[in-house]
Amino acid sequence: MFSNHYYFVALSLDDPSSLQTFIGKLHTLTATGVNSMDGCKERKVWYQFWDTCLTNERSYLARLRGAFFNVVNSFPIDKVQVFDEF
Repeated sequence: MFSNHYYFVALSLDDPSSLQTFIGKLHTLTATGVNSMDGCKERKVWYQFWDTCLTNERSYLARLRGAFFNVVNSFPIDKVQVFDEF
């Protein structure tokens, strides 16, 4: 996940704005965890955040395919995790 970026493709049926909250919490928890492992306090871990609201199935599938093949070609994955709730 930390080579230099990560891909996150998600679908929110109820409220798309909930994904922004989820990603904010994800960044907070992972930054805190990484800083704890490294013995650093309040170091900035995440520098940029870019998102796209995908509005149709074709765009969604294209982004999902691109994310999958980029990751597979960049480094091996031992485990894929699905988050039903945060």
